Amino acid sequence: MCFHIFCQQDQEANQTGRDQEASTMSQKKKAKTGKAQSADKQSKMDISPQMLSPIPRYVEKDDEDKQKAAKVSTPEQTCVSKRRLNLSLPHEGDPAETETPTHKRARLYEVHVEIEKTAAEGEPSCRTHKSRLEPGDPQACYVTHQLAKVKQSLIDTITSVRQFGSELETKEQSIVDTLTSVRQFRSELETKEQSIVDTLASVRQFQAEIKKKEDNLKASLQEVDVLGIRSRY
Repeated sequence: MCFHIFCQQDQEANQTGRDQEASTMSQKKKAKTGKAQSADKQSKMDISPQMLSPIPRYVEKDDEDKQKAAKVSTPEQTCVSKRRLNLSLPHEGDPAETETPTHKRARLYEVHVEIEKTAAEGEPSCRTHKSRLEPGDPQACYVTHQLAKVKQSLIDTITSVRQFGSELETKEQSIVDTLTSVRQFRSELETKEQSIVDTLASVRQFQAEIKKKEDNLKASLQEVDVLGIRSRY
C-alpha cells in the first residue's frame, strides 16, 4: 500500500515537472516572438522622415507630373522639369505621425515600381542625366563654341589647301609652257645658227674666189707692164 502511494506521488511529481517545463518553454517562445515583433516595428519606424516627406506629395502629384511630362518634347527637358518640381515642393509635416509603417512600405514600393517602369520605357533618370551636358549649361555652351571654332578652322584650312593646290597647278602649267617655248626657241636658234654657219661658209668661199680673181688680175697686170717695156725698145 505504501509502495503504491509512493509510485502515485512520483507520477504526480513528474507530471508537475513536465507541466512547468512546458509553461517555461511557452513563455520563452512568447518572449522571443515579442522581441522579434518589437525589432521589426522599430526597424519600420527607423525610416528617415526626410526620405518619406516628399513621397506623399509625389504620389498626389503623380497624374499632374505625367501630364507635364507628356507635354515636354525631349527626355532631357522631362528630367529637368521633374527635378525642378521635386525641388520646388514645400516640406509638409512628418507623415510618420499619421500613417502606419505598412502604408509607408506600400507607398515606397509603388514609387520604386513607378521609377523602374519609367527607366524601362527609356526615359533617362535625373541621376543619369547629371553626367550629361544640359542644353543651358555654360559648360555645354563652351564645348559647343569650341567645337564650332575647330570646325571652322578645319574648313578654312581645307579651303586654303585647295586654293594653294590650284595655284600650284597654275604655276606648273606656266612652267611647262615656258619650257616648251624655250625648247622651241632653242630649235629656232639652232636653225639660225646653222644658217649663219652656211652663210659664213659661202662668204669665205666667195672671198677665196675674189682672192683668186685678184691674183689673176695682178698677173695680167704684170704681163701688160712687161709688154709695154718691150715695145719701147
